[in-house]
Amino acid sequence: MRRRRIPFDLLAEIGNRHVDRARLEISRRAPDPLEKLRARGKVVLLGGPHFRGRSTHAEAARHADVIAGSMCEQQMRTILDAVTAGRLAANRRQPLYVADTENRFRYPENFYQSLKSRKWYQVPTIPTSVGCPYDCSFCAAYMQGKYLLRDIGTVYNEMAHSPGRIALICDATFGLRKRYTIDLMRALAPLKKKIGIETTLARLKDRQVLEAMGKGGVTWLVVGVETVAEKFRKHGSADLPVSASFLTLSASAASSGVDRTATW
Repeated sequence: MRRRRIPFDLLAEIGNRHVDRARLEISRRAPDPLEKLRARGKVVLLGGPHFRGRSTHAEAARHADVIAGSMCEQQMRTILDAVTAGRLAANRRQPLYVADTENRFRYPENFYQSLKSRKWYQVPTIPTSVGCPYDCSFCAAYMQGKYLLRDIGTVYNEMAHSPGRIALICDATFGLRKRYTIDLMRALAPLKKKIGIETTLARLKDRQVLEAMGKGGVTWLVVGVETVAEKFRKHGSADLPVSASFLTLSASAASSGVDRTATW
């Protein structure tokens, strides 16, 4: 059978058609399981760290009894207790809105136990901080505007319990505190993990931080350059355009032991 090369433009067109059809099917079918649950008297809760915006809430209001843009453990326990006691029932006319306005969310102390059950194809994601001090308009970081560092010993314990050698540090922006970052990388180095992170151009400018990352096991580094037309505080001051700065600093990262650098 003779193979034929398909033009890239045609592949893109086919891909876009499939994406549009998938979106249409999702919009048609997504509410069905929710309505079935509510018909059985189940309380439906929709939400999450990126569940933000009036349009998102308006769409969810038709299918949910509780909408949570953010939530701490105590709020979740209160909701469950209300459902158990019958104070919160299914098929509410208007959903109950829940938000962690006091920023009380913290990762549980036994978070490491959830990592032990990961399969070989499930890459462990481990946070070293909560929140992000920047307020970028396009982003929906959890606890945006706040920035709390987690205990290094706790992070080490979670990394040690993660199966396999590959792990992701899932901070919104990793490495904002230089001393903490260096100490953390020094602590993680003996585990010999291959770690992926997301950070900023400003972090790549610091040679000490880069070398610490390389020694600590960071082999994959992603920089969120959402646009080259605007400047963001998270990238620091740059004499070169963002694209040129990225190429220059990417080469610097490689010389520090970071194998792969990417942007998005």
